[in-house]
Amino acid sequence: MGISLDASDFYRVKAELDAFDPALTRSLRKNLKLRGLSITEAIKEKLREPTPEGNASGPGRDALIAGTHVTVSFGVRSGGVKIVTSGSGLPAGHAALLKVYNLASFRHPVFESGRQSVTRTFTSKESKSQKKQRVRSGELAAWVTESGNPFFDKVIEKELTRHLLHDMEGALDEAIAAIGGR
Repeated sequence: MGISLDASDFYRVKAELDAFDPALTRSLRKNLKLRGLSITEAIKEKLREPTPEGNASGPGRDALIAGTHVTVSFGVRSGGVKIVTSGSGLPAGHAALLKVYNLASFRHPVFESGRQSVTRTFTSKESKSQKKQRVRSGELAAWVTESGNPFFDKVIEKELTRHLLHDMEGALDEAIAAIGGR
């Protein structure tokens, strides 16, 4: 999952700054990274919030927090500021968490195992009739709806409207003004 603030002319601006004074490029990169870090911190804070069910933490959320970062690139094809939450560190069996936890709510099956409930996803090879049979046999107790915690797009959108675009424009203006002022 990722979002980019695309600026197709990042490479051109970088080349002009480098030709004038490479220190300006370093300063611009640092300023853009600092602005992006404010968004990643907001995403991490959102991930730390308890769900309406009261779940406050867990290895899945810890992995999402650890996988949230920002990069600034001035490459010809990949120029821009990229904010990414990676699911690569998620525990086995939690790969879908990156996608579903970012939803307002999601459904999953609950299986009964003695007194303890165990959640398990169906395999793609399992037919509808096999699922129905497990419902009839009592193995599948119910499908439950759980609240997600939209942590990515909504947080970024909020931060962007708050101040990030203004800050990034300011950083670019500052670098360009430095070129014109010398």
